[in-house]
Amino acid sequence: MCYPRPRGNPARRHSYVSGTTKGLQGKVLIANRGEIAIRVMQACRNLGLDYVLVYTNEDRESMHVRLADGEDYLWRIADYLDPNDILEVADHAGATAIHPGYGFFS
Repeated sequence: MCYPRPRGNPARRHSYVSGTTKGLQGKVLIANRGEIAIRVMQACRNLGLDYVLVYTNEDRESMHVRLADGEDYLWRIADYLDPNDILEVADHAGATAIHPGYGFFS
């Protein structure tokens, strides 16, 4: 049996992708680095959400650190694999959500 193919942008068929961000609030802690962190930062900006970004001493010159909106958005940690460091930053920064990205913390 053959069914007609839906027309139009498939994302627009779902109510959760309506283009509105009314009611979204909070701060996201981005617990990743590199391209994933950059994409999450862009998504937060597009949604109007605040974010904080963790980085290690080795990553201080990385692109995701340079693209952060300022020093207030950056928190240095000893290691991405230490959940205590990440949760401590979340508490101090007032993060209401943590985006783990890919890897150990996810």
